Amino acid sequence: MKYTIIAECGINHLGNMDYARKSIEVAKECGADIWKTQLYHPESLFPNHEVIVNGHNYYNEVVKTELSFDQVSMLKKYCDKVGIEFLASAFDTTRLHWLEMLHVKRHKIATRMNTNKEYVNKVILTGKEVLFSTTKRLYEYSDLTQLYCVPKYPTMISDIALSELYQCQGFSDHTIGIEASVFVMANVYEKDEFIIEKHFTLNRSDVGCDQIISIEPQELKQLVKFARAFEEIDK
Repeated sequence: MKYTIIAECGINHLGNMDYARKSIEVAKECGADIWKTQLYHPESLFPNHEVIVNGHNYYNEVVKTELSFDQVSMLKKYCDKVGIEFLASAFDTTRLHWLEMLHVKRHKIATRMNTNKEYVNKVILTGKEVLFSTTKRLYEYSDLTQLYCVPKYPTMISDIALSELYQCQGFSDHTIGIEASVFVMANVYEKDEFIIEKHFTLNRSDVGCDQIISIEPQELKQLVKFARAFEEIDK
């Protein structure tokens, strides 16, 4: 079995391209297969100007994370240079078009967008592999690569429904630490590939609403180490 590890920088860069490039470099050094970010217009996605995590409104920080096409293009080229796959969740058709212009290998649909059938169908029409975050396997999208995801920040171990998770082809893990991902990798069977997506930061003490669920470089190294070891086990 092949385990694909996605280092989800997400919006941890806060619009700082030096940070984003460093994140790409470190993700590659740690052995991740994919570096990922998110593309959206904050005003449209959060019209109430609220991004509440642990009682704090991070909207002003989130506004800084909006990326232009030129920035996305630069990050894609930098991933190509470093030798790690670039991936992004787009939250509208304009940014989906950007990704198509940049010839990404595959697309990711975030949980927030998975009920927007019009958008989902447009992503499917690209003809590329689609990673699709969902709280349970959806048979109407059986052709998509479904990643089990509980949209809580953070997700508690008790929130995870293993019966649903093991029906999916991957795990978008919002728990704190790597224990849940390691347990899942050790116990998933009869699949050719299984994807683990974890939020990734250079330093968890940095500002940002996703820091609490993000793993640091040493944890990412350990996650990759477990994945490569499990690949050697004949299940």
